[in-house]
Amino acid sequence: MHAPNPLDPLLEQAWQCSMAGDVASALPLAQEAYAQDPNHAPAATALGYFLLHAGQYEAAHAVLEPAARQWPQLATLQWYAGLAQRQLGHAESAITLLRWACTLDPSLHDAAFTLAWALHDHGDQEEALYWAHHALAAQRSAPRLLQTGWLLQHSGQHADAVEHYQHAMAGYPADAAEQRQLHLQLAECQMRLGQSTQAGVTLDAGLRRFPDDPGLLTTLAHLQWQRGDRLAAIALARQLTELDPERVASWHLLGAFLQDSGDWLAADPCFDQVQRRDLSQSDALFRRAQIQARAGRPIDAQWLLQQVLHHQPDAQPAQTLMAQVLLDMRQADEARRLLLRWLRAAPHHSERWRLLAIAHQQRGRPALARRALQRTLRLDPDNIEALRLLAWVALAQNDHPAAIHAANQLLARRPDDVSTQIQAAFVHAMAGDRTLAARCAEQAVAHAPENAEAWRALSQVRYQQQRLHEAEAAIEIALQLAPDRLDSLRQLGWILIAQQRLGHAELAFLRVQALAPDDPVALLELAEVRLRAGQFAAGLASIHALQALGPLSAPAQLTQARLLIEGGQALQQAQWHAEALAICRRLLADPARLGDAAELLARLRGLGVEAARPLCAMLPHSLWRLSCQQALNTAITRHGHRYLSQLAKLAREAFPDQPWLALAALYQDSLSAHSTPEQLAWTARNAFRLLKLHSGLSPAWGRRRPRAHTSRLRIAYVAGQQHERLLQRVLASHDPAQVEVFVFTSLRLSGLPAHIHCQPLDLDQLEAACAANQIDVLIDAGGFQPFEGQYALLERYARRLAPVQVGWLGSWGSAGGLFDALLTDRTGVPLADEAHYEEAIWTLDGGQWSWDPPLHAPTPQPSPAAAHGWVTFGVTARGLRLNDDSLRAWAAIVAAMPLSRLRFIGAVSLDWPQRAEILATLQRHGVGAERVTFDPPGDYASWLAWFQQVDIVLDSFPGNGGLSLLDALWMGVPVISRSGRWLGARQGASILHSLGQDDWVADSEAGFIAAAVALAQDLPALQHARTQLRQRMRHSPLLDGRRVARQIEQHCTAWLARHTMADAGSDLKQSVRRHAQHGLQAWLDKPANAIRLPSPGADDTPALSVVLILYNQAGLTLRTLQALADQRGATFETLIIDNASSDQTGELLARVHGAQIVRNRDNLGFVLAANQGAAMARGRHLLLLNNDAIVQSGALAATCRRLDADPTLGALGGRIVLMSGGLQEAGNVIFQDGSTAGIGRGEDPFSPAALTRRCADYCSGVYLAVPLPLWRMLDGFDRDFVPAYYEDADFCLRVWQAGFRVEYAPEVLVEHLEWGSAGNHEAEQRMRDNRLRFVAKHGHWLSRQPRPGRASLDDDRWRSPADAPRLPRVLILDNEVPHMARGGGLPRARLMLQALRDWPVTLFPLWSFDDDWAQVHASIPDTVEVMLGLGLAQLEGFLARRRGLYDVLWVSRPPNLQALAPLRARRPELFAGMRLIYDSEALFALREIGELAVKGRALTPAQAQARLDKELALAQGVDQVVVVSERDAGHFRQRGHPVAILSHAMPVRRSVPSPKRRAGLVFVGALHPDTPNEDGLLWFVEQVAPRLRALLPEPPTLDVVGECRSERIAALASADIRLLGPQADLRPCYDRAKVFIAPVRFAGGVPVKVIEAAAQGIPVVASAILLRQLGWQDGQEIQGARDAEAFARAIARLLTDDALWRRQQAAAWARCEADYHPDDFARQTRALLLAHSAQEAT
Repeated sequence: MHAPNPLDPLLEQAWQCSMAGDVASALPLAQEAYAQDPNHAPAATALGYFLLHAGQYEAAHAVLEPAARQWPQLATLQWYAGLAQRQLGHAESAITLLRWACTLDPSLHDAAFTLAWALHDHGDQEEALYWAHHALAAQRSAPRLLQTGWLLQHSGQHADAVEHYQHAMAGYPADAAEQRQLHLQLAECQMRLGQSTQAGVTLDAGLRRFPDDPGLLTTLAHLQWQRGDRLAAIALARQLTELDPERVASWHLLGAFLQDSGDWLAADPCFDQVQRRDLSQSDALFRRAQIQARAGRPIDAQWLLQQVLHHQPDAQPAQTLMAQVLLDMRQADEARRLLLRWLRAAPHHSERWRLLAIAHQQRGRPALARRALQRTLRLDPDNIEALRLLAWVALAQNDHPAAIHAANQLLARRPDDVSTQIQAAFVHAMAGDRTLAARCAEQAVAHAPENAEAWRALSQVRYQQQRLHEAEAAIEIALQLAPDRLDSLRQLGWILIAQQRLGHAELAFLRVQALAPDDPVALLELAEVRLRAGQFAAGLASIHALQALGPLSAPAQLTQARLLIEGGQALQQAQWHAEALAICRRLLADPARLGDAAELLARLRGLGVEAARPLCAMLPHSLWRLSCQQALNTAITRHGHRYLSQLAKLAREAFPDQPWLALAALYQDSLSAHSTPEQLAWTARNAFRLLKLHSGLSPAWGRRRPRAHTSRLRIAYVAGQQHERLLQRVLASHDPAQVEVFVFTSLRLSGLPAHIHCQPLDLDQLEAACAANQIDVLIDAGGFQPFEGQYALLERYARRLAPVQVGWLGSWGSAGGLFDALLTDRTGVPLADEAHYEEAIWTLDGGQWSWDPPLHAPTPQPSPAAAHGWVTFGVTARGLRLNDDSLRAWAAIVAAMPLSRLRFIGAVSLDWPQRAEILATLQRHGVGAERVTFDPPGDYASWLAWFQQVDIVLDSFPGNGGLSLLDALWMGVPVISRSGRWLGARQGASILHSLGQDDWVADSEAGFIAAAVALAQDLPALQHARTQLRQRMRHSPLLDGRRVARQIEQHCTAWLARHTMADAGSDLKQSVRRHAQHGLQAWLDKPANAIRLPSPGADDTPALSVVLILYNQAGLTLRTLQALADQRGATFETLIIDNASSDQTGELLARVHGAQIVRNRDNLGFVLAANQGAAMARGRHLLLLNNDAIVQSGALAATCRRLDADPTLGALGGRIVLMSGGLQEAGNVIFQDGSTAGIGRGEDPFSPAALTRRCADYCSGVYLAVPLPLWRMLDGFDRDFVPAYYEDADFCLRVWQAGFRVEYAPEVLVEHLEWGSAGNHEAEQRMRDNRLRFVAKHGHWLSRQPRPGRASLDDDRWRSPADAPRLPRVLILDNEVPHMARGGGLPRARLMLQALRDWPVTLFPLWSFDDDWAQVHASIPDTVEVMLGLGLAQLEGFLARRRGLYDVLWVSRPPNLQALAPLRARRPELFAGMRLIYDSEALFALREIGELAVKGRALTPAQAQARLDKELALAQGVDQVVVVSERDAGHFRQRGHPVAILSHAMPVRRSVPSPKRRAGLVFVGALHPDTPNEDGLLWFVEQVAPRLRALLPEPPTLDVVGECRSERIAALASADIRLLGPQADLRPCYDRAKVFIAPVRFAGGVPVKVIEAAAQGIPVVASAILLRQLGWQDGQEIQGARDAEAFARAIARLLTDDALWRRQQAAAWARCEADYHPDDFARQTRALLLAHSAQEAT
């Protein structure tokens, strides 16, 4: 027991007052007690309690808090202290104290009750429920039941909560205030338990007691909503707002109900009421933001969302909606920024990834959009909107498979969803599945006929189906449903364009512009339709309006350029072309736009704009080739004859060795009236040889099984062109008992019998299909032209798909040997013209035509001449056939018929430059534009209807019409045609002959004019034709398919019977021999056929004497002789030695003219016959040629050029290509044992390694060229090797021993059938015998040869007798081929390679490896191997293939050494044995430091030193550093690197004009954006030129020479500044100018152009930095200038003081001879490389 305390009575009195309810009296007593002894615990407890009861919480806390710390074991004190803390809002402290009190004294149930509420408020429901149960266990009072029920409800234990609430309701009086809350909470629990009836009862009971209670009414409204009675719920919510209009929750409730019921318009005012009263109500603000966003008011939505996010920064729905709103406002960058930030915090939020995809899409980054959508779908595979967007994005990227997959997934998930059907329709329409697209669009329209988008989808499908009238009708409905829908108006515009209703289309786009005046798409489309309509000025006005809105997009720039190009040509506006070229120059500066530039430049070149030529040279070679190819492809269908001619000429000049372009040019030749049959036949043969060489024969051709004589004939038709109406009747008429017919096509051929095997034309499977189906005869229905996919078929024909290949439809003339036979008729190929065809001529009686007429064609109406009073002539020919000859003849016809008209139809009407050209030509010949009409192309029905307006169709010449003429005749319109001398020029005659209308055909221009005029003057004849032609056609051979089919069967059967296939299936060589024999027979069957070889006069010395040794194999001999006769560019004689052939060789030779022919009675063998023929030779050189070798175009000329150029050459061989396509040899190697191997055998003959000239051990007798004096000096072939084999190897070794070289010349290209002229077994034995003789004769020499092994192009091909002593093998890595026109150190690299001529050097361009071989070999020696087409990505594989080959690796420039570092570290074995030379060329860091200083961003000294040190550190580990100047060498020496200086080589040219004959300035250098040259020239123009003008009475002109890709420099072009572009020869530029300027302000290395200019005799003014780099004497050898004023004065001195000019010229010449002599440079270069050999020897 404690001792009594004097304060106890006082405290007892206070407690008694409190129990009596007199707290006011109790508090002073407790304060008095506490004042007397603050350390008395009962006093502190009592005072704290009474202060709490009085609401003085701060004062209570001030007493209780220190007391609780002082007496921690007093439970009551802890309880009261906890109460004080809770009242003050210190939740955690309160919980701690209350928990401790309850722990000290579990009987403090009131403390436990308080603790439970505190824990609930703090979010700890589980512990709160524990203490609530503890308090309830002590006393089941109504408050404690209410508390426990509440906590159970919030813990999800609704059933237990219901029980506790019901007990609490029973415990409280019926009118207690708690009953209101109890009814509310009980109803909520019942609703959660699905007890809606009970909940209704509870709420009704509550409302009876508390009728207008907002909480009960709100819960009842929720109950009604939950039951589905939305109207009742909305009514209750509305009642709540009426009861208390200021109650925010009621407005929120009503707004939410209205929004969720779909009445967003009515919901908005409700949320507005919330917003007016309480901006902290985030959900209401968010919902209103949703409404504003949906209503198209994104700015309002954004403001509301900003308020939400201010109060709840992490509210994810608000964040997501904010991103959507920003995207709606096209603020994609801001949306992306926010989304990326939010996704970093919550990366699994799929919807945000979808929105990020939209942001990427709006920013023009479809690839990133695709990635974001893929992330979305990984997180949420069923995200419908993500799938929908993925389909659109993939479609925009032309990734049709992905778009289709997404659309199909949507269809699978929502097959009846209209939006899904609409999207699927668009996707499948664009992907080409028009059937499925139509089904989806039709379903959408059926399900939602009031949906404008559904009709728009249907319109798009009909547009793709070319059902344009239906497309227009559908889009009109869409516009009725949504009149101002921009995309619908645009769609209407494009439909009208497709119908060539350009005026109406313009109105549609004008409507779009009116609705959206600032929409760039509207202006661009308006410009496009005006371009098509020929309204070029108006179109440019649209572009200018577009420019006012901002920078032009890529499509807009293209449209602008096309307007300038087309309008410039059509309106003869040269300035427009200049502006178009400026656009092209800008495009060239952007690597991503090179394709656009190439397309525009090709159009300009085709239009004859020569100013485009220098820009074309800036394009990558392969891109330019493909662009020309595409331009030709387009020209065939859309442009004119002159345009096609220009492009064909360009193709021949720029790409002479490209088969596709050669065939295109040949086709153009066939359309020219200036061509001759002989020229066309010659060109066709060369084109076929080129095609065959590139394609190679199929090995499967030699493995074909023999055909059984009893089997049915198997014919395959290949139809890749639109000739179905000429095929259907023939195909259907074949006799299935006689032939089995296959058709490979992608055309729709309807009505064919079941026995016709129709298969898709799959190019990759065509060869296998022909082999598997054992096709006997293949008939082509496309022609010898490369357009519209036909080239791929020609490639396969060249490989041979069948024993017999026949040309038919589309053939304009001979295919040069590609086909064995040509299906035609005697009108198409008269007997006298057969000699111009390599094919056998299969004539079809009645004509080659079998046409299937249109069933729906309208009945011909009376001739319009009768109604009009004048004759209307029609032209149906495509633009490419409209040459000057045809136009001249048509003009004469129209001029001869007063009032007559001339109508053109087709794409010519859309080609405004061609229209202008046609009108100008007709005007020159007396026909005004008012008499000429151009009708646009349309569908087939409108095409047929057009003939009703025409009296006579005038055919084109020499490219006659075909199908178009048949249509005209069917419509009763006569056709007047002119015939020529090849098949394409006789098509019209062939058709009209089959119709019995030979009188409508003329064979001259005068006859053509006369026939047309005579018919035009005979109106009764015109009317008769109108009524009778169709009937006559029905009964003519033209519609008789059975006739054609039977004759085709007969021809095929007869051919196969004559040329038996019994021995088929042996090997490729036998197949080639047999095929050649068949070709010989067909050739002999034509009496007029002959080989005409050149025959030099007796007093003339030919360049070449060709000796051809024959022994049988007449078929192969014919091919060889014809290829020889087709050679141009070299004079030669042909000496033929026939070794007693027993086959048809005699018949062949009887038709050979111009050759000297010797016929031996016995077979002397090759050696003796070769010597015999050589003894007859008169030429400077001798060529021994096998009779199974086919020399390619230009081979003889190339041989003569090479032998004439190098007197050290003793023997020359060519690039020998096997007929199967691989190399036979690129020179030959002889091994130690006397065996030999063709270098590169079986490898790609067009690979870079095969295109390098070099020495070889020997070149084979397939093609062996020798200077004739040397041949005679060596006494020809050694007779010890009679009859043949090893004589060529022996002869070449004797050439080497005589001090001459044997060389492989890749430009001499020969196709060879190896062993074609000898039998294998016989030849092999002879080779074995002569090999022994060869070894015995040359054993000592052979001992130094390598052992037998492979002779790959990747091996040491430089090893030859010339390689003694052995030179180091050098691999040079550089940026690109060093063309002279390029700067940046490349001129020095070019000089190095020239110094290494005939060395074993490989140049490997790392970065720019797409080049033109002709330009490559014009820039550097053709003995340098240049590995084009590989680049850094393939360097590792290249080094692996050539491991151990190279002795020296020369790496130019710092970036290249840095790029090589990872490979050196990862694969050191690839570099083993190689000495690494690092040619720094120039210290890039010094240039960069100077550039930054010039541009005002100077580095600190420490930064500059760090940049320099980083570059110098690259040289760590190299064997040798090479620099261009002493200045650079010093930096490397300071760091201990071995350094050599290799500057430049520049020969001095002293024969130059005097200063009196010169004027102006010249600058030479490549001009690229952000380069020293660009910067310096701009500085000169802006700073120096004005000062120069002030110093001189007449300012000098400036010539700028070099490739210009700088838009800023291009803009300077004027009369004073002439941009001359790159020049092949700079001497005229140097000789014309008086002063060379070099205004570069930052640079590295030594300026080669300055040295070159000085060596060329023109004084130089240069910047101070160049003066320092050169080290020349200022004022004597060069004029240096530190600033613009000094630069101007230095120029002025040289321009006005000729004595100074001459002194500086002489001093500079002396400097160049002393420092830059080419011989010194060459010695230094070689010494650097030979250092390796010296180290090896040491």
